[in-house]
Amino acid sequence: MVDVPQQDWQFYEARTRVEDAEWLRELSTQDRFALYEGLMDVIGGARHVHGDWERLDRWQWDQKVATRKKLFGAYCKLDQLQRERTAANNPG
Repeated sequence: MVDVPQQDWQFYEARTRVEDAEWLRELSTQDRFALYEGLMDVIGGARHVHGDWERLDRWQWDQKVATRKKLFGAYCKLDQLQRERTAANNPG
């Protein structure tokens, strides 16, 4: 039998308390940037750990391209619908 992962909602609620959100809102721009910079340092430091980083980079690129293709299709469809509405409202 497969064990389905369970969410630890108590942990989630403890980590997303109102006080935490308020603390983040009260940070200055410099403090926010320092927090961001620290997170990016952690992520950048992970690159020094042995791993298949090329594969991860390729996967990220593929995801970005797939998202852009979806957006392109959606914007093309939106343009088409707007042109059809304009033509219907302005019979020539």
